[in-house]
Order: sequence, then structure tokens, then C-alpha cells
Amino acid sequence: MSQRQFRHGKRIGIAEYCTDRYLRSATFSIFGRPFVVDLETGVIGELSGPTPALSPQLSPDGRWVAYSCRGSLQLLDTRDEWARTLAEPDGPHVRWGLPEIIVAPGEIGWRQAVWWMPSSRKVLATRVDKTTVQREPIASVDPSLRPPQLQHFRLAGTVNATVALHLFDLDGRNIKVVWDDQSYPYLAAVRCSTDGLPLIVVRSSDGRRQQTLEVDIHDGSTRTLQIEDDVIWLELVPGVPARTVDGRLVHVGYGGGSRCIYVDGQPWTDSALQVCEILDVGSRDILFTASSMLADVEIGEIHVYRATVGGIERMSRCPGVHTAARSGGVIVFSSQESHQSETLTSVFKCA
Repeated sequence: MSQRQFRHGKRIGIAEYCTDRYLRSATFSIFGRPFVVDLETGVIGELSGPTPALSPQLSPDGRWVAYSCRGSLQLLDTRDEWARTLAEPDGPHVRWGLPEIIVAPGEIGWRQAVWWMPSSRKVLATRVDKTTVQREPIASVDPSLRPPQLQHFRLAGTVNATVALHLFDLDGRNIKVVWDDQSYPYLAAVRCSTDGLPLIVVRSSDGRRQQTLEVDIHDGSTRTLQIEDDVIWLELVPGVPARTVDGRLVHVGYGGGSRCIYVDGQPWTDSALQVCEILDVGSRDILFTASSMLADVEIGEIHVYRATVGGIERMSRCPGVHTAARSGGVIVFSSQESHQSETLTSVFKCA
């Protein structure tokens, strides 16, 4: 999804979608119009609400849809089909529920800016203010059709947009999540799970320092769980921070020259693997992808692994690039094997 599509809400087909907790329904937008589909019957319905609808996010129970529209944050009820504005932009350069596209996709990598709490009664959303970001003339693809337009464009070493995070009730009441945004201006990750309070990662502008924080949903205060620093750069790994069922913190950090999985500070992988992504944190294990750090072994390959207290098991077998998703006792593998040109999808019951 390009930055231009984000700005104007244009889509060619379904560019992204969001499902409920049990995969019974999904929401998406086409040309800025919001839709919901019943995944059991295949029935599709268009939702009546302000447009264009950008990046609609479905609540875990499947009832509510939150999305950004012309800078405001909108809420739709898919059952009673009413709409409510949760937040209006309080300035000409303020946008609710959209990622900071000037920096985030390239340097941080996130595109989501609305996150539902597991209860479906609260939702987290970003507020981005670009007032202080300088504007530069940006030419169109065909300058003969339109002269260069002034657009917000942050150059290296100049002032960032101001990014804040707010927690909303369904009636529009909200509290601001508080952290040291002067030292850590980048919101790098937000994780909401059933295993505890929301977790966020905030990051310094040079990418060398970051904090993992726990958010108090009652007053917006935060508690520091972890501080990381690196003399060069801290790599952000998808899927973390996370928690185990019993509340232990799961993160990926450096150990012995590679990225390793740590559970409450204890390593669950070693330097033989370079962890790429955390796919799922189960009750007894962690599902993840990694590449081998051993010389001349599986160069260019990424495999799916399962880590437990007792050790590591590789779950993908054939040479290639593999990933997976797991939920409800089912695991789905997506594999691009080295001897095939097509992606192979396999579904298995978990042992």
C-alpha cells in the first residue's frame, strides 16, 4: 500500500483486511467505502458511515469498526449500523488513526494505527501532528499535468511529527498514554493481547535506544519493563513485545552475535539462529521464523521453528522461505520452496 493510497484512500481491489478473533467476519475498504463480510456465509455488506474509510479495524468480537476519515477517528456499529465520531482533528495538520507515513514505514515499518483491546470496549489510536514538519515541493509523475505541490517531507536531522497514543472508550472519552516523548519520539510498536495490559515500544530518533512500556488503561500512565540500547542500531522484530500466558515478557535481543528470543530475560534460542519474526506465543511454546547463522548452511533460507524450555524444533522441512500462522489448534504454513515458483499453503492440526 503506497503513501499516496494512504493519503487519498484509494484502493485497487482489497489492499488490506482485518478479521475478528474467531475469523467469523472481516472488514475492508474499496475506494474508501467500508465493507464487512460474513466469512461463514460469504455475504458482503457495505457499512453506512463517513468516507473515505482508511485502514478499518474490526473489534475482536466482530461488532465494531474503527477507522480514520479525513483526519477524524470514526466508529461504526456493524449490527445497528450507526456511526460515531470518536475524535476530530484539532488542527489543520492533525490526523487521527493513521500511521506517521513520513517516517514510520521506511524507518520503523508499521502501518497500523488503530488497535482494539481484547474486550472490544476500548481502542487505542494514534494522533499525528505534522505542524512542525517542514514542507517541500513534490513533483507529480507528469509535471505537465500538475505543478509541484508543497507537502510535509521530513529531511534527516529536521523536526519530527508529534506522535501521541490515546485510549478511547466507545462513547468517545479518551486518555492520553504518557511516556518521555522528548527522548523517545517514535512509537515503534503497540501490542494488545488477552494476557495483560497493552505493551508499547518507544524509540529514540537515532534508533539506538528504545523502551518497552506497559500501559495502565485507567489513567494512561506507563511502567518501564525493559530498556535497550545499541551503539549502531536496534532492529525491530515483528511480533514482539509479547507475553506468555502466565505474564512473562517475550522479546528479541542480541546474544552471541545474533537475534535471540528471551522470556523474562532468559534465552530460549542461541546464536545458531537469527530470529526474524515471532509468529505466536502459545501456552507451552513460541512459534517463530529464523535463518541459520552457521557458515555455508541454508544461505537465503528462512524456516519455521518452535521453541520451548527444553529446546528448539524446526517445523518446516524443504529448502526455501517459510512462514506460518497458528490459532485454535490449527497451524497454516506458507512456503516458497527453492524448487517451486509458486507459494505452497499447507494446513495441519497442532499436536
